[in-house]
Amino acid sequence: MLSIIVPVNFLLWKSQPVKTYVSLTIFILGWWWLAFGSSPNPSPIVSTQSLLPPEGERQRILEALNGDPNQMGQLIAEWDRESQQLNHPRLPQELFARSQFLSKLLSTLSKEQIEALNNSLRVSQVTDDTGASLSLTTPLSRFLPQTHAAATLLLALANPEEILALPHGMRTCTHLFSEDILNQIPGHIEDYSTESRYLLNPDVAFVSHYSNPAIIQSLREQGIPLFTLSKIDTPEDILIAVGKMGHIVNRPLQAELLQLFIQAAMQVLDNRIQSLLPTTTSILYLNHYTTFSLPSSKKLVWHFLNRMNINMQFATESDTLWNIPLTREQMLCLDPDCLMISTEDKESLFQKLMSDPAFSSLSAIQKGHLFFVDETIQQSPSQYIVLSYFDLYQAFLTYTQSARS
Repeated sequence: MLSIIVPVNFLLWKSQPVKTYVSLTIFILGWWWLAFGSSPNPSPIVSTQSLLPPEGERQRILEALNGDPNQMGQLIAEWDRESQQLNHPRLPQELFARSQFLSKLLSTLSKEQIEALNNSLRVSQVTDDTGASLSLTTPLSRFLPQTHAAATLLLALANPEEILALPHGMRTCTHLFSEDILNQIPGHIEDYSTESRYLLNPDVAFVSHYSNPAIIQSLREQGIPLFTLSKIDTPEDILIAVGKMGHIVNRPLQAELLQLFIQAAMQVLDNRIQSLLPTTTSILYLNHYTTFSLPSSKKLVWHFLNRMNINMQFATESDTLWNIPLTREQMLCLDPDCLMISTEDKESLFQKLMSDPAFSSLSAIQKGHLFFVDETIQQSPSQYIVLSYFDLYQAFLTYTQSARS
């Protein structure tokens, strides 16, 4: 259970003067009153006549996931009212209250005040997914992300000037990241020589089990601390990674709000999807690179499909396979009523399907139940799991409404 007096408790633990405790307690209670005692007029309650997401909700979710505390607090409050109106499960009340408090705090306090609170809350060390410990006794401020997942989390929690480089491919994702922010970060980590990476003088480099072994070895030889983020295969893993990253970049309050936002978003999407179930027709979700495949349980999207009761006839828990190949003949034999395809090249794949008489005769295509989702988002083991789930929900909702009409 979370409490609004956590910052005070941490300060007590650090043995600050009593005057500081009292001042901070009054300060926090004051902001608590501002968050709940002087609220503006509430937004309209979501209509029970439609499960369509409010206009612009996806863009607002993206802004929240990129670190906007105002959007996080507002969306969580709107979703809570929606859940009350529809008598759906809600974020536990103490977590909802904590989210509103943090949103108000982070949206209103000065940078210096927030930094002081974060300094009081930062743990002394964190442990990575290999069991290695990283000391946080002094704040770190120079970060080198070697993976997309780490870079995506950093872009939401850290300042651009604290990120020393980006992995290749990040700068093309301007539909996800602000181009202005990306332009403030110099270079790509892969383009730096061993000496150049050393001269960047990073406080920590973020790596994974799939990172370039040569780069990892050179970072070790240069004495640059490494933090491995490799166990990010489930939504629960993502929440843990967000929390650890928050302490590393000295923004535990921002990370906690982001964790609460992810939980609230997953809850409201679960609610909306459950309102649409059960469906009596077949839905098939596929990945497409050069060929078609089904995601295994090692992929994050598998957990969302499981919640939506999609692909369950192919439910395969695997410790080795990430994708399960599906042949053209198998796909035609299945002939799904709805087809969702994750791809990076929607246009060319659509043309390929339409130009093949066999594919174009599939029930899903004949009925207009073909949906494409962004591969970049579906494969991102980061806070963008919310967008992944949201895009699947939108496709599922559109299909269900069409099938029932």
